[in-house]
Amino acid sequence: MKILINISRYLVGLLFIFSGLIKLNDPYGFSYKLTEYFEVFASDFGSFFHVFKPVALELALIICIAEIVLGIAVLIWYRFNTTKWIILGMILFFTFLTFYSAYFNKVKECGCFGDFIRLTPWQSFWKDIILLILILLLFAGKKYIPKKSNNLKGDIIVVISTLLFMYIGYYSLIHLPYFDWRPYAIGKNIPTQMKPEEAPQFVYIMEKNGQQTEMSQYPSDTTFKYLSYKILNPEKSQPKIMDYQIWNEEGDFTEYSLKGKVLLVVVKDADKALANNQEKGQLLASYIPDLEKSGIKPMIITSSQVESIENLRHEIQLPVSYYYMDDTQIKTMIRANFGLLLLNNGTILGKWNINDLPDRNEIVKLAD
Repeated sequence: MKILINISRYLVGLLFIFSGLIKLNDPYGFSYKLTEYFEVFASDFGSFFHVFKPVALELALIICIAEIVLGIAVLIWYRFNTTKWIILGMILFFTFLTFYSAYFNKVKECGCFGDFIRLTPWQSFWKDIILLILILLLFAGKKYIPKKSNNLKGDIIVVISTLLFMYIGYYSLIHLPYFDWRPYAIGKNIPTQMKPEEAPQFVYIMEKNGQQTEMSQYPSDTTFKYLSYKILNPEKSQPKIMDYQIWNEEGDFTEYSLKGKVLLVVVKDADKALANNQEKGQLLASYIPDLEKSGIKPMIITSSQVESIENLRHEIQLPVSYYYMDDTQIKTMIRANFGLLLLNNGTILGKWNINDLPDRNEIVKLAD
């Protein structure tokens, strides 16, 4: 029994740490997923859940850091009489969340492991059930828990861990995620990502004489009754990027953005971008003449209102035309309200938060 308790402890602790670290790498991404849940709950249970949307980012950081610190606490048996109840409460909440999403088909991906491991709600639900069983085993093994789980050493470890991971999360917010697993990562080619890797492979579910049969080809035998079909390779038969489109009142500029050297200046919320990054924006504006002389086409990509983006261009003297893109695609493209992507024929050569604005010569050199 003692061995089983220790196995459970390590599995629970490491899974909590792993899950928290993956999400802490990309707090914006996790906050978008929380917002999606809040919208679902607001629709199904009441508009009260809308109050959480403005603080989704803060909640995302708190949850990520709590998962990591609780995982550490489990591994070192830290104040375990309290810790075990907290992790039980968290896993019960997440289990309900994933079950509700799966059963009622509300959220397609749970976001438990960010973009690193994409789980369906049902997969995440069963993962939570396994975690719940492991946590209940820790409750059952009370006599194997060290009596001195409340000590100064544990206090120091937990405090230092909390401060460390608060800094890691903050750093990821004001720069970019440490690791990028999205289809807009550096080195990816957008036109390639807009095409499926392979043609879809179908299996047809047919019925004859009360018996169901799966067939790889649609039967010519008319005595078979068609019921449904399923795709065997859904991930490879769907493009990684499906909604990349850029336009303005003059027309569609999607192809234009994927030809030659292009610097996409991505501004999700122009008002906030101006308030927080005016000095950096002015520095970027001073780069534009040299970049254009080097054959780099600058394009502002935004989902902001016309008045807001015009005001930003005026205030920082940014002589660049602006174009529109769907807000969800902008959030997928770069985890920054004011960010840059350097493309060459659609291949992403560089990616920066405006806080990490490189020297103009570095941009030119990278584009060559």
